Amino acid sequence: MVADFERPLNILGKAKIMEKFGQRIITGHWDYAQDLFPGQKLFTGIKTCPHAHAIIKGVDTSEAERMPGVKAVCTYREVPDPAMPQPKAGETTAEITYQGMMVAAVAATDPWLAQQAAAVIKVDYEVLPFVTDMDLAIAPNAPAAVQGVTPNFRNTNIFSWGDVDAGMQEAEIKKTYTSGWASYYSHNPPETREATAQWVGDELWVWIGSQQLTGHSMNIARALNIPESMCHVISHGCGGGYGDRKPNGEEAWIAAILAKKTGMPVLCMTSRVVNATGGATHQSQQQCTITLGTKKDGTMTAIDAQWKGTSGAIHIEMTAAKCKNWRIVNMPITTNVPRTGPFRSVSGMHGCFVTDPIYEEMAIELGMDPLDYRLMTSPDMEDVDPATKNPRSGTAIKEVVQECATKFEWKRKYHAPGQRTLPDGRLHGVGMCHIVSEKGNGSPGRTTILRANPDGSFHANFGIGRSSSGTSTALCALIAETLGTTMDKVNCTVGDSVVSGFGGSQAGSQGTTSNGWGAYDAAVAIRDAMFTRAASTLKTTVDNLDTKDGRVFMKSDPTKSVSHADAVGGNCVIRYGDGTKLGAGLFRDMGPWKVGDPATIRTYVCNMVEIAVDPDTGDMEVLDWVLVSDVGRALFPDGVIHQIEGSMIMQLGIVHAWEQLFDPITGATLNGTFIDQKNPTSLDVPVEKMRGSYYESNSHATPYGIMGCGEPSVVPYVAFHNAFFNATGKRILESTIGPARALQALGKI
Repeated sequence: MVADFERPLNILGKAKIMEKFGQRIITGHWDYAQDLFPGQKLFTGIKTCPHAHAIIKGVDTSEAERMPGVKAVCTYREVPDPAMPQPKAGETTAEITYQGMMVAAVAATDPWLAQQAAAVIKVDYEVLPFVTDMDLAIAPNAPAAVQGVTPNFRNTNIFSWGDVDAGMQEAEIKKTYTSGWASYYSHNPPETREATAQWVGDELWVWIGSQQLTGHSMNIARALNIPESMCHVISHGCGGGYGDRKPNGEEAWIAAILAKKTGMPVLCMTSRVVNATGGATHQSQQQCTITLGTKKDGTMTAIDAQWKGTSGAIHIEMTAAKCKNWRIVNMPITTNVPRTGPFRSVSGMHGCFVTDPIYEEMAIELGMDPLDYRLMTSPDMEDVDPATKNPRSGTAIKEVVQECATKFEWKRKYHAPGQRTLPDGRLHGVGMCHIVSEKGNGSPGRTTILRANPDGSFHANFGIGRSSSGTSTALCALIAETLGTTMDKVNCTVGDSVVSGFGGSQAGSQGTTSNGWGAYDAAVAIRDAMFTRAASTLKTTVDNLDTKDGRVFMKSDPTKSVSHADAVGGNCVIRYGDGTKLGAGLFRDMGPWKVGDPATIRTYVCNMVEIAVDPDTGDMEVLDWVLVSDVGRALFPDGVIHQIEGSMIMQLGIVHAWEQLFDPITGATLNGTFIDQKNPTSLDVPVEKMRGSYYESNSHATPYGIMGCGEPSVVPYVAFHNAFFNATGKRILESTIGPARALQALGKI
């Protein structure tokens, strides 16, 4: 195993690898849930609640049911929570806790009729007091966001290490910083939630965009009270997930219930507004007050963070700093806004936003360049991870920061805050952020089923869909490398729960790392089987064999070989990899740490931005932008770059546009469409200024040194806010900047 990971590579990171499904996607031959059963399926209309907090007293669906073309109706009494609110045992009423919650659904012969029918469903509500503002939610006498649950918050100590109070007493300098609120917004992938369901007898078939194929199969079966063996989930096309396409698969529940009633295939596809309000999950709001204690030479003595938010704090990004004393207290707050759920990097990027500026503030207090301060306080190889107390599988954070600084020319561009004006009158600024991320790591037990064909080709099933670009292609490259074949000889099936093992969740940028072990184990098992057959043919021993370019050859005499087809023989060879090695610790020595020592997989990113701010309009232009992400090893280089560039574009969305607004009178969402809460378009993206790249640290705890990419690169968007501060000497405390907030910070409005 170790020999595989240390020898020169022939495929990984070198060959011009083509995305396995790229041609089918760009030519329109890749199917999505809505493409199934043209002219044969029914369409769904969704009835949602217009109130932020209410009790459903009753529902009248009779007018909808009388409309020609309406085939079936279901209500909250039939659809499990959280798709729709559930009555308590023995009751018929149910509590609405945010505007946009689904109450009923209609199946009709065309989508417009379905929407019209849903609109005429009458619902009797008892409207209750609500609260959508985070500060008001924790104020004395705030309305209860959920009946019978007060107050709307609780304090939990989620992380502590060392003695913070002693560390603060030891500190010679203390700095406190409060930032936020970081914005709340819908995941808003290009494709809204959709699923098509069809019953064949007692068996259910579901087509859905999925980030967790086996999880969807399990949760759909549980929700409908059928055996999982009778639930078949297919997931091919998925127009963006961002964390919202993980189980439960509630759209499939509604489609399946209506399909059962009608005996026809049913497509449940939420509208853009429904998706932005009640249909999809949302990124959480966050605020943090953080106190940093240091010595006069910059040595950190304690970090004390008081977190507030609609979900738990993600504190790992803070561990880019070397400190022996930590305390993080979290205050989850409940309000009457749509539910939160994992966005890219869960809430880690907002966690970074509300905490990172303290490092910049302390650097200025110490009279240091922020780059020098960050390098000085970054962890070294001998430092264990504060969250797990284990060594990290790689410690390239300083190398990543230094490479980013060199490409960006930080030392030439940096200046004290508010000290440089460009010839055209705009204010010049540079900002940076560096992070340690728990994303890109992995979880054990991901399986791969691999078949060697008699012609010497190979076919894999990783048990995943295609919600993430590049994962399946990268895993095929890993298999090709291990087997000593070429990429054209390795193919794969995605998105079929009927014939797959457990592929786990395509989330947290951990697919390549987690599924990589299963793929590697399966490939080694196939290779061993080929070596056994080839050894007999070549009259040698298995340990004298190697493989390359589609042939098994003798190490002692490479002129003697057999083809992979001959090594497989006349029948298919099928093997299974279970991926249980992940989490088994280090596979190579690393500084003071030895093989077998427990290890925590962390990824590292550095982000540097140069901007110009117009002091009269508040407009901000990107002049230069460099991001370097440690990916361990790039299996599929084009895919890695696409992930990094996509993450940079997402940073623009967070900084410039993504903020869901609520009417303080009604609690309703004010900007639930792409017109009002837009995604960055090609006109908004400064492609010629974006320089995303990867660093290869070669992780000591993963197959071929790989780690994930994508999600970690979204996290350090606060570099833009640090750049604005460097340009103006003023802080913007909200995550979404925009001209109005820029002018407000400058005292112009």
